[in-house]
Amino acid sequence: MKPLNVREISLLVNQINEKIKENHISNITIVNSTDFIFTFSYYRKEKLYLSLNHNAPVIGLINVKDNVPTILGKYNEIFRNEIKDTLLNVIETPYNDRIIRFKLTKTDEFYAKHDKYLVFEMIPHHPNLIILNENEEIIFATHYTDL
Repeated sequence: MKPLNVREISLLVNQINEKIKENHISNITIVNSTDFIFTFSYYRKEKLYLSLNHNAPVIGLINVKDNVPTILGKYNEIFRNEIKDTLLNVIETPYNDRIIRFKLTKTDEFYAKHDKYLVFEMIPHHPNLIILNENEEIIFATHYTDL
C-alpha cells in the first residue's frame, strides 16, 4: 500500500468530516500500539480507524460489528482520560500537509468546557498521534521526536 498524497488526504478528511463531526467519542479501542478505533455516540454506522503504519499511515471509516478487544496500558489510560467523552467539533487538514487535526471539546466535572486537539501526522516512516491541550501544548505523543 502506498502512502496517501496531500490531495487524497484532504478529500478523505472532507468525506469523514461530513459524517462524524459534532459527535461525541464514546469509546476508544486500542488494537495495538499502531491501530486505534474511535466509536461515536450518535453516528454508529461506522467507526473511525487510525493506523500509524510505518510505511503508509491510514485514516478511514470502517464497519466493525463485533467488539474488538482493547489493550491495557499507557495508551489506553491516556486516551481514555484525554479523548474519551469529548465532542468532535471538526476535522481539518491545516497547512495543506499530511497532518490531520481533530478539534475536540471536553467538559470537566465542573461543566467547564476545554478545547483539545488530536493531531494525526500521516508522514510516511514518521507517523505520529499527538494530543494537545487548549494552548496547543503537547500532552502526549505516541512517537515523540524532533524532526
